[in-house]
Formats: sequence, C-alpha cells, structure tokens
Amino acid sequence: MDSKYQVVMVIALFALIVAGIVLSKFFLKSNIPEPHYERYEQGNRLERIKEGFVDKK
Repeated sequence: MDSKYQVVMVIALFALIVAGIVLSKFFLKSNIPEPHYERYEQGNRLERIKEGFVDKK
C-alpha cells in the first residue's frame, strides 16, 4: 500500500510541475511585451556600416 501511495504522489508532483511551467509561460507571455529594440539596433548598425563608421574596434 505504501508503494501505491508513493506512485500517486510522484504523479501528482509531476502534474504540479507541468501545470506550473505552463501557467508561468502563459502569464509571462501575456504580461511582458516582446522587445522590438533588437531589429532597431541592427538597422542602425547597418546604416552606420553603410556610411563608413566602424562601431567595433
């Protein structure tokens, strides 16, 4: 009877972990906006390279 109880508890633990991961991903996605600055910085760097400026030494 102890082994059956342990199996049930392990399954419940994994279910809680999976539910926590799914909920955290859902809430993180809805609360934090995706950053759009990477494309902007890359665009500025490309323009600087075209103009002849070197931003890396």
